[in-house]
Amino acid sequence: MAINPPPKRRSERLNRRKTTLVNKAHELAEFCKVDVALIIRSRKSSQYFTYYSLDLESWPPSKEQIQLSYPLPVNLLPHDMEARRKKSLKHYSG
Repeated sequence: MAINPPPKRRSERLNRRKTTLVNKAHELAEFCKVDVALIIRSRKSSQYFTYYSLDLESWPPSKEQIQLSYPLPVNLLPHDMEARRKKSLKHYSG
C-alpha cells in the first residue's frame, strides 16, 4: 500500500518536476531544433503552466490544426506510455 506524502512535500515534488520538465522542453527545442509547446495543469488548483519555444501568436497550433496536419500526428495517452514501459521492461528482463 502506497503512503501519500504530506501536502507540502507533494507541492515541493511538483515544483521540482515541473522545473525539470520545462528545462527538458527548452533543451529539446534548443539542441534538437524542434518547436515545443508544453502545458501543465494542476488538477488541484486548475492553474496552467505553459512553455512555448516560439513567441508567436500562431504557436502553439490549435488541436484542430494539429489533427489536420500531415504527416499525421502521434497522440499518446497514459495507457500508451504504460504499454511502452512494460514492453521496455520485458525487453531488458530477457
